[in-house]
Amino acid sequence: IRDRDDSIQRTINALIDALRSPRSSNLDLRELLHNQISQLKNTTNIQLESQRRDFDARVNKVLEENNNLRISLEEREMQLTLMNVEVNRLREEKQKYAQQLQKYKQESISRDAEITDLRLQVQILKSETL
Repeated sequence: IRDRDDSIQRTINALIDALRSPRSSNLDLRELLHNQISQLKNTTNIQLESQRRDFDARVNKVLEENNNLRISLEEREMQLTLMNVEVNRLREEKQKYAQQLQKYKQESISRDAEITDLRLQVQILKSETL
């Protein structure tokens, strides 16, 4: 930007000098102005191209970071899905064990009742034999 501003100032100074000179014709002034404008356009285009390349590089960096974040997010979602599958499997296993435990408790109650019944029968038999 500073180079462009300096170029504009040089153009203005050259035009002022040409206008002050008694030897300058309109054709000379037009040619000088045309040359200065062309030089200014070239300088501006070079600066714009440089700014565009810098901008493109920043955009590409942001896009790459965004892509990396997307990949990371997808990996985490996959991990979460796998964890959810494992949690569901463990819940099913827990339910199965709870059912087995309930079954064993029922069997234990039945056995305890049988043992109590057998003890009563033993008591009855002992009292009858005495």
